[in-house]
Amino acid sequence: MEDIVRYRVRNKFYLCLSPEEAMLTGVTTGEQVIERVILRKNPGWTCHEFATLRTDPLEELAKIDALQRHEQIFSSRREAQQFMASQPEGQYVLCGIVETQTVPREEIHPEKEPPVEDILRQLSSFDKKETHSS
Repeated sequence: MEDIVRYRVRNKFYLCLSPEEAMLTGVTTGEQVIERVILRKNPGWTCHEFATLRTDPLEELAKIDALQRHEQIFSSRREAQQFMASQPEGQYVLCGIVETQTVPREEIHPEKEPPVEDILRQLSSFDKKETHSS
């Protein structure tokens, strides 16, 4: 059987495609750890945790925000199956978590910081409009 790899910030339920994506979606302190999660489709009953993965090609998944993909970890098979039943048929596949490994910080290569102009543009979008009181 072919294993599938995803990443997550330890103790968060959602899965990411790369350690860099995981870092961008949730590492807020130096103590948080990014994990490599090894998954196997159609698991047996020996797994202790389960995940739902989308069936879209990786190229398409990369275009969707990690939280919007809803690839996530569940503590029981039943919870994962209930989630899948609430989604369009065939959109997700059930996987079992075979192993988790800590990703060393030196393996994570975050993208370059955005240019100052982009940061300023984002900040300006939060400017409050003037309000007039009568």
